[in-house]
Amino acid sequence: VYEAEDVDGNVVAIKTLATFLTEDEGLRRRFEAEIEVLKGLRHPGIVRLLSFGEEEGMPFFFSKRKEAHDAR
Repeated sequence: VYEAEDVDGNVVAIKTLATFLTEDEGLRRRFEAEIEVLKGLRHPGIVRLLSFGEEEGMPFFFSKRKEAHDAR
């Protein structure tokens, strides 16, 4: 997961499946299933999916960045 800034200046998270892992069909299906689940979720405690796609065989998605909180 990477932190980035979108074209509007908002901080977002980018999650990718590393190129060498894309050959593992099980991991690829799992990554794609995560995207499908996020598409339908709307809750303040869950990051919101903004966009997804694939570039040069590497799937990715962008989501709103959620601030980490100390659980202690």
